[in-house]
Amino acid sequence: MVHPASGYMINRAIKFAPEVADALMDTLRATDSPLLAAEAAWEAIWPKHRLIERDLYCFGMEVLLDLDVKLLRDFFSAFFADPKEEMWRKFLAWDMTRPGEKPYTMAGFMILQFLRGSIPLKARLVREAMFKDGLHLLKSIFEMPFPFD
Repeated sequence: MVHPASGYMINRAIKFAPEVADALMDTLRATDSPLLAAEAAWEAIWPKHRLIERDLYCFGMEVLLDLDVKLLRDFFSAFFADPKEEMWRKFLAWDMTRPGEKPYTMAGFMILQFLRGSIPLKARLVREAMFKDGLHLLKSIFEMPFPFD
């Protein structure tokens, strides 16, 4: 059995391995610099759009960890309510945002989940967004300055 967080990261590592390999190969051929190759590999793994996605995923994960069983069931009922399964499959596969894009599709999906949730779930999500790490999330999405950086 694989822990969900580990499983997603294993899936992600396999998915982006060709991009990392290409970045390493191209940079080493062009510069012969291990330092520049490492920087290129980092950029292949974490371009701006993936960093924003990561912030969204982390925020969501932290919220889910604090929900009680009733709210957790409500959340997952809303999450898996998409009859076509397209959106939640893309979400779970880290496949909602393309390079250079803002995560508007992911944000739209998250808003849809919010609208599908019960009133107690909505209240909890709003509270978490206001008091957990919601400011950092907004900073990430909209590239706003943040006074604590």
